[in-house]
Amino acid sequence: MGKFSVGDKVRVVRLLDNITSRDLIGKSGIIEEIEKLPNGQVNYYISGHHYMHEEELEKVGGENG
Repeated sequence: MGKFSVGDKVRVVRLLDNITSRDLIGKSGIIEEIEKLPNGQVNYYISGHHYMHEEELEKVGGENG
């Protein structure tokens, strides 16, 4: 579906919109939920923080965890 899975540890590396708190940049968390949008994009719910776009995230620990 997307490039991340539930349970992946990710870090917020950029924000695509101005309404999201800049304080989220650099925060890490675990993906708890994945939401497929009608336009084919995917949002990820990160450890109680926020729904984030795929382009805003990077996997923590590289491809192998």
